Amino acid sequence: MAPMILRLRIESKSFRAPVLGPVELTLGRREIVALVGPSGCGKTTLLRIVGGLDRQFQGTLEWDGGMTPRIGTVFQEPRLLPWRTVRQNLRLTRQEENLEAVDDLLRNLNLASVRDA
Repeated sequence: MAPMILRLRIESKSFRAPVLGPVELTLGRREIVALVGPSGCGKTTLLRIVGGLDRQFQGTLEWDGGMTPRIGTVFQEPRLLPWRTVRQNLRLTRQEENLEAVDDLLRNLNLASVRDA
């Protein structure tokens, strides 16, 4: 078995009513996991917990080495504000006051040419 990189144990997760629990997941290096189930069964909630976007649950989330890795999230629904430019949306997501830092990131992502779109 591959070394563990993630161990998740959810005793319970509730909004107004219980939505998850109990759930246990251990993921090893180079393992690929598919999370499938009907609409409303808690797939997105579980992924939000793993991604660190939802910390309000009863249980534990452990990462190899004890440090949470940088995780990118692609949301199901649009998250950009259509009345703002690429630069303005990026500034909001990073809560960045320094416009030069935002412009540096846009250059690094090869998006500088569309910053005002």
